[in-house]
Amino acid sequence: RLVQDELRYVSLSVGAGGYFARSPEVVIASGFGDCKDKALLLVVILRRLGVEAAVALTDIDAGYALDREVPMLGAFDHAIVRITLGGQALWVDPTASHQGGGFATAAPPDYGWALPLTGPGQAALESIPASPERTWSTDVTESFLFSSLGLALEVRSVYRGGAADSMRQRWATTPASEISDSYLEFYLGRYPGLTMVRKMEMQDDRAGNRVEMVERYLLPRAELAGTELERSFPFAAEDFASNLPERLTAPRALPMDTGRPARFHHRIEVTGAPVDFTPPAPLYIGNGGFDYDLASTAPAPGALVLDWNFQRKGAVIPAGAVAALLSDRRKVFDTTWFSWNVRP
Repeated sequence: RLVQDELRYVSLSVGAGGYFARSPEVVIASGFGDCKDKALLLVVILRRLGVEAAVALTDIDAGYALDREVPMLGAFDHAIVRITLGGQALWVDPTASHQGGGFATAAPPDYGWALPLTGPGQAALESIPASPERTWSTDVTESFLFSSLGLALEVRSVYRGGAADSMRQRWATTPASEISDSYLEFYLGRYPGLTMVRKMEMQDDRAGNRVEMVERYLLPRAELAGTELERSFPFAAEDFASNLPERLTAPRALPMDTGRPARFHHRIEVTGAPVDFTPPAPLYIGNGGFDYDLASTAPAPGALVLDWNFQRKGAVIPAGAVAALLSDRRKVFDTTWFSWNVRP
């Protein structure tokens, strides 16, 4: 954390600075460094503490393809660190600010492959393992309560792994009012007339790499009664597969990357509605790129529960299987948005 957060990231890549790291003494004295500087400094600190560590080279954009690259210096554009503890390789990016968690919960660098600089005996790249829970994990619960006053909506979102890092960075670099306004704008697009009734809450367990946010809204009865919204009221999750194209416009000639591993869970709980619900049929989809399931119940009069799970596997799909994957992607899109007539 000292190297990540307390030393600013500044790149001095003119001339030799594009290839050689500055000495740790110079980096500490200046208070800044680029990826090479930070990686070397962290390795020196760890080694003096008796921890085995080495600088490793990777590529920010093309790291996942390094194992198919011709060996050359130009294949790399970024430096990270491999730490060895108890015979296990652990990977960290010294330039990743606002990161949370320990080795068991922190998001690993999302670069696929790296080359540790350990001397002539290091003849091959090493893979950087990634799991959905550590790479990107979100849990969102929307609770809708219908009453004589209108509709109360509470949204509770929990972020873990890389999702927690991303949200933590957003709160550290963006005014809280701007974040609140963006979330209110999102729900206003879905439920016109909605107001945010309490200040948005954010709790950050940085040690556990867990960020939780709570939003509370009210849609007054006067803004709902007799409107088109009342006749077609939506309950929806995010489009989990939005990173994939909707369809093929021509025969696929190359494999398709489905994106890094990730896990998404979205739950909607409705109570007090003036109508009874017929829940949609359950659905499960499993393929080489993702697993998806939808479960739903109507546990009581005026109540509804919708529960979605989506797990992206971080796979590369062969060209011949892309069309089938995108057909499944369309089924996901078609079952993440439902609407009901909630007029009494």
